[in-house]
Amino acid sequence: MKKKLLSFLLAGTMAGLTLTGCGNDNGNDTGTPAAEGSGTQQVSSSPEETPQEEPVTLRIASMDNPYAPKSYANGTPVTDALQEATNVKIEWELSPDAQQYETYTQTILSAAEDMPDIMTSVYGQDPRNLYEAGLIVDLKPLIDSVGVHTKKYLEEHPDILGMITEPDGTILSIPTIQDGENFGHGLMIRKDWLGKLNLEVPATSDELLEVLRAFRDGDPNGNGEADEIPCTITGTYNLDFSWPYMFKISPGRDFDADPDGKVVYPPIEDSYKDFLKYMNTMYSEGLLDSMFSTRSSEDWNTLINTDKVGMVQGWVTNLPTFNANEGQEWIAINVPAGPDGTSFSVSVPTITGKNFITKDCKNPEEAFRFLDYVWASDEGRMLAVYGIEGLTYEMVDGKPQFTDYVLNNPDGLSTTEVLNSVGANHKLPRISDASLAQATATEEMNAWNEANKAMMRKCFPSFEIIMTPEETTAKAESGFSDIWTYKEEMKARFIMGKDDIDGYWDTYVQQIKEMGIDEVIAIEQAKYDRFLEAQGAE
Repeated sequence: MKKKLLSFLLAGTMAGLTLTGCGNDNGNDTGTPAAEGSGTQQVSSSPEETPQEEPVTLRIASMDNPYAPKSYANGTPVTDALQEATNVKIEWELSPDAQQYETYTQTILSAAEDMPDIMTSVYGQDPRNLYEAGLIVDLKPLIDSVGVHTKKYLEEHPDILGMITEPDGTILSIPTIQDGENFGHGLMIRKDWLGKLNLEVPATSDELLEVLRAFRDGDPNGNGEADEIPCTITGTYNLDFSWPYMFKISPGRDFDADPDGKVVYPPIEDSYKDFLKYMNTMYSEGLLDSMFSTRSSEDWNTLINTDKVGMVQGWVTNLPTFNANEGQEWIAINVPAGPDGTSFSVSVPTITGKNFITKDCKNPEEAFRFLDYVWASDEGRMLAVYGIEGLTYEMVDGKPQFTDYVLNNPDGLSTTEVLNSVGANHKLPRISDASLAQATATEEMNAWNEANKAMMRKCFPSFEIIMTPEETTAKAESGFSDIWTYKEEMKARFIMGKDDIDGYWDTYVQQIKEMGIDEVIAIEQAKYDRFLEAQGAE
């Protein structure tokens, strides 16, 4: 951050400006909707980074700061810095919480007049419908003409480009992106139980079974009773994460793609059959919670808190809560190598919210220049994640590090509250990362995280790829929800031994095919082909 900007922030002052509204006719109108129901802007084709010379006012609709004492309306160091850097004055239209903001967005979009220039973090609205109604504009021409930082980010992250590109090639919203590589789902185990039984962290699927058998038989909780549950989980669906990765299959997002780009339905692949056999071994030997298929989160937590459980699968961010239990020491472990000596983990960025420029913005180029800086520039991303240099972070050996003001706040604020109080983690579009989690995690936890990332592969983003209306209708009418329900029921039956896996497998696969899975795979293949094409993949 430049010294001039830092001085401005710490002083908390701002020069008065004569500002020109984006929603007003100031002679700088660079485009209007091309046609009724389109919203496409006519803009230049070559990218330009030069910011506007004249100050601009933007009306922005947003949820307010989660840290209520510091409303965006009254200014925060971060939002003030964003305005200073972009020569923009924000006129906020704020709602105090998500429910009220959803009501506001529904009202303003239904009225279809006097809309703010930018609407952020919109949920429950289909951008395609809004675009076809002429309410929002196509951002792709703006990215090409003035979105220098956005263009660079999307070139470096083609998977994101594929996820936000509509089937017709338009880009109707900029997303808020949550990190998908750090501190996600994983396997967690009682390190103290391993120590009591002189066991090492299991590195293979066979070693894992041996560890769980020792948990079952060795009385690691020391109460003299055989009451340990070696491993528990909440419901059959959660078994589709981590465990199958030992068998080189990823069913957690319904579909996957092989290295050649062919979409498959994992629950009918032979490797999924191998996964089910492994889980059946765990169940039949009393290594997997006998109530796993119906275990509630509340029961799950009670078992953990009462020193009954040796291993779980879930969000590794639960570790501090688990370790708060007296005498318990939990750690995350990497997915053990499967029968072929390998395994993996998966990642997919989480895209949340939609951020639009509306039809009523008379100066969309300047509006997108602002979004471009906020969302994708190095400076904008630093402000969103770290806040203010010298206050919430310092540069150490060329890398940002949170200060004690964040990590050990003198007023007793949590780390999240501190960052929110200066306007970081704002409700404008942003790209989050794991910096705060890494700063507050133990050395052991960070080591696991880095090792997990090293074995990570991209997950097929079946939930994120935008579908055509026809595909949406076809999938809804395909009976896929019935296929999914049948698959979950059979998963439980196979694991519990109610149906023999080898004896009934062909019948199970044939049933899913007769229910129409090939038609659904064809829909997913068309989505995936489009996703790759949007990235420029061959």
